Amino acid sequence: MERTPLTRQRSPWLPVDGPVLGDWPHAWYGRHVADGSLMACVGEEPMGHHLSISYRSHRGAMSRYPTWDEIAGARDALLPPDVEFIMVLPAAGEYVALHDTTFHLHEHPARDEVFAVTRLATAARRVLDAWVAEVDGKPHDLEQTALGNAIYALSAVLRA
Repeated sequence: MERTPLTRQRSPWLPVDGPVLGDWPHAWYGRHVADGSLMACVGEEPMGHHLSISYRSHRGAMSRYPTWDEIAGARDALLPPDVEFIMVLPAAGEYVALHDTTFHLHEHPARDEVFAVTRLATAARRVLDAWVAEVDGKPHDLEQTALGNAIYALSAVLRA
């Protein structure tokens, strides 16, 4: 399934100058939007790719957060297409941002394991659905037990 943005991204991300942040490789990009501008920093950190994105109004005020479509557009334009990313909502005392209107995307640290489990759960559900369709189209105790056992096993894997 493709993501369908509610708002089309009209201006391109262009390289801009930005502050030097630590020793890891990074690059800065800017993009104009109707009510201001977006700034993005893309870096390769020890834990993987990282994107920070922030907004400023035409007057320089940090008056809103980047929208979901702006964040997703930056991800699509500036990060590798074959890598999964997550947005972490840290505890209140652990925010790290140059500006109050900054969000961060991080390369998913265990994406291979998590997505393998997700694919396994999806496959198990398809097998159970096919079994129900072959029997008589009605759920059975065996299906509920098998599904419950599969969910329990998957949750145990995720907790490990």
